[in-house]
Amino acid sequence: DPGTRLRDVVELCQRFDLRGDAVLFGGSGDPRKWAFHGGKLGEERAERLLAKPYQLYVVGGFPMERLPAKIQYLILEQVAGGAGLVCCGPAPCEYMTTKRRIDPLPAPLVDGVPVLDGKPPTEYTTAYRMRDGRGVWLKYEAHAVTARHSFSWRGLAEYDYWALVAGRALLWAASREAEVSVNPAIAEGSSSVDRAQAGRATVTLTNTSPRPLQV
Repeated sequence: DPGTRLRDVVELCQRFDLRGDAVLFGGSGDPRKWAFHGGKLGEERAERLLAKPYQLYVVGGFPMERLPAKIQYLILEQVAGGAGLVCCGPAPCEYMTTKRRIDPLPAPLVDGVPVLDGKPPTEYTTAYRMRDGRGVWLKYEAHAVTARHSFSWRGLAEYDYWALVAGRALLWAASREAEVSVNPAIAEGSSSVDRAQAGRATVTLTNTSPRPLQV
């Protein structure tokens, strides 16, 4: 359903002040038979779009290696020159390799992102150096960009969480991470504060800008 998948992209663009162009690519069965939406015209449109530079390239829901070799080259040429690349779902093993991995993860990707179902964001987020560019692999099943889950009322509420994870990855890969980060910390081993009991929470503000922070 291209409409539903594109809604995910629109949500992230609206939430994180992004502008972009979308190209639909997919299929079923034999990967060699995958194609662009619109066939040859869709592929020609993709090449025209990639003739101009973007700050960020996102591949969502399928391995990047399934794209035609020319399309991969056009993307990676820009990434090597300083653009960002985010892959959601299957890993692009040829490009995001162990030797390019950034460990520990950059703070803008994980600071202040809460634990969900016992899993911290470090379990499904990996960052890479792509020569002069940045890469992020979001290791979850993706319908488009955010994590894919069967519909539930809880899942609907948790969409904001997955949008936060994806949005942080998009901004960092595009070198547009926020200069100020907020990182709340509560009692060790706890994931929430009990309002019925006296408790303490610490909020740390980190400013990476050369300008002083006014609070």
